[in-house]
Amino acid sequence: MTRPWAASSRKTSVGLMAAGLAIALLAGCSQPPVDVPAPLGSLSGRARLEGVYTGQGTITLRLSGPSGEHVTQTDVRGNYTFTDIPAGTYTLSASRERYFPLSLTEVRVAPEATLPLLTLKNHRPLITLDGLYDASRLKEAEDPEFGGMVPTQSPFLTNLTLSPDGQRLAFIHGGSVKSVRLDGTDLRAERPLPAGLQADWVDWGETGFLLRGRTGSASASVTLLTPQGRQDLVPAGTDEIFAPVFSPDETQVAYVRYEAETRSPQLMRVASSGGAPVLMMDMLDRLNLRGIWDGTFGLMFAPLEWRPEGLMFHAPMTCNLERNGFTLGKDGIYVLRDPLAPETPGGLHKAHFYSYYAHAFSNDGSRMIYAYGPEIRSKSLEDPVVTAPGISVGHHSDEVFDSLISSRDGERLFYLTRTGIEEMNLLPVSGNAFR
Repeated sequence: MTRPWAASSRKTSVGLMAAGLAIALLAGCSQPPVDVPAPLGSLSGRARLEGVYTGQGTITLRLSGPSGEHVTQTDVRGNYTFTDIPAGTYTLSASRERYFPLSLTEVRVAPEATLPLLTLKNHRPLITLDGLYDASRLKEAEDPEFGGMVPTQSPFLTNLTLSPDGQRLAFIHGGSVKSVRLDGTDLRAERPLPAGLQADWVDWGETGFLLRGRTGSASASVTLLTPQGRQDLVPAGTDEIFAPVFSPDETQVAYVRYEAETRSPQLMRVASSGGAPVLMMDMLDRLNLRGIWDGTFGLMFAPLEWRPEGLMFHAPMTCNLERNGFTLGKDGIYVLRDPLAPETPGGLHKAHFYSYYAHAFSNDGSRMIYAYGPEIRSKSLEDPVVTAPGISVGHHSDEVFDSLISSRDGERLFYLTRTGIEEMNLLPVSGNAFR
């Protein structure tokens, strides 16, 4: 016989068990979920320095993302690998002292992920400008000794010059002398060119702006623009003129004249206050080029730069390198120690045996900087071996550049390209990776 209370007890027990199970389930649902580790991945690739093929040194690479920052370095061949990195999306940066850093976003880390080659450069655009280069303006003539073509008119429509305080770069653009700060900001017009005057060369002094100017089809003049107005120091005539520059104290102006009557390029100077021009040297006679470069244009001996250390110019390539001693004459980059006394014995110094069109003094005047194909090199002016190649201090992927200007602190170099102005972090001469 079933007892009434027994059935009731069983029902109660079942109810209690169900309630307990429900509570347990609810309690289980309230527990935090167990974290599942993200799958691990890797990232590998190769990084290199532009223009450096041996002795690369190390490049530091950083991955930044949700899991924090991960750092590695390249090996001697430029290879790098990040391992055991939580898979996901990261930002990758590559850096090396004196090179501009490279950064990539949306880099995926996954099992055996790879990236294309990374190339660090020590140069970058400072400002992009149209109207500084015109390929159609290039003119060439046949090499009178060995054939081939050499330039007689530059495709660049201006040069670069540093402001007297060293804080700005000036150039000719759009009918004005313009300038920009060394960080690429504050582009502004400094002085409009006089009506009807075209110019393609400028030097900036405390006195004013010194121009190679031209009106219509006439030959060029040496024109000085001051706050008081315009003065033609050397009026247009039958002779062509190139690359006028101030002396360090701005009392004199040097320039190259191509004398049509004698078919000779000549190094000239004139007082910045005006007066009769003075011949410093006939370049063909002084450099043993008479009979080789007769009839060449003065562009072949420009640009000029006048510092306390002297007046720098170059003689055009003849392929006659005077291999017996490499003394004065023929190809080379020269420094005239005292332009006011050009005939002083030993006053003409041959700094390098070969001719390069883009060259400049270093910031302290102790070295020359010159373009060697896509490479920028630096060489002591006191190096007794004129054939010594100097030290590479930078590399440019495009060989079409011109008008080298060093910053006052010697840290950077500025130059023209086909698309504007670039800056380069000069690599140190001591301990240079190219040595």
